[in-house]
Amino acid sequence: LAHPPVLVAGLFGLLGRPAGAAPTAARPLPGAPQATFEQWQSHAIAELAAAGVDLEAARWLTLRHGTGIEDILALLRERPAWATRIDEQAPFVLAEAVYAIRAEMAGSVDDIVRRRMPLTLLVRGEAWRPALQRLFDEEQASLHR
Repeated sequence: LAHPPVLVAGLFGLLGRPAGAAPTAARPLPGAPQATFEQWQSHAIAELAAAGVDLEAARWLTLRHGTGIEDILALLRERPAWATRIDEQAPFVLAEAVYAIRAEMAGSVDDIVRRRMPLTLLVRGEAWRPALQRLFDEEQASLHR
């Protein structure tokens, strides 16, 4: 069994309890690739770039979604225009917003840009809001048909 990280072991020690083995020593985190991360990421970025995502946004997608980018790629095959950034100041694409609506049950534009991606932390102003609201409304309408 793998040893728990030092911080975790120290906290359990303060509580007077044994830390036990770290569950992720034998079971990878959700979204972790089978190959080495660097090999997987290089291939994933190339796939996303081929689907029209710019390189910076593609890198961020791999870091935020892991192997879940397969779902993003499926959305990009459905509508290639969703490879466009929501706002040029931040590396988030429209397909991520659609994914948040369809798969994560985002309930509003604010839910998307505050909870699903840190857009409001990285972008000044809200020039992106009208287009994202239209996308949200379209997706909501299609979900309720």
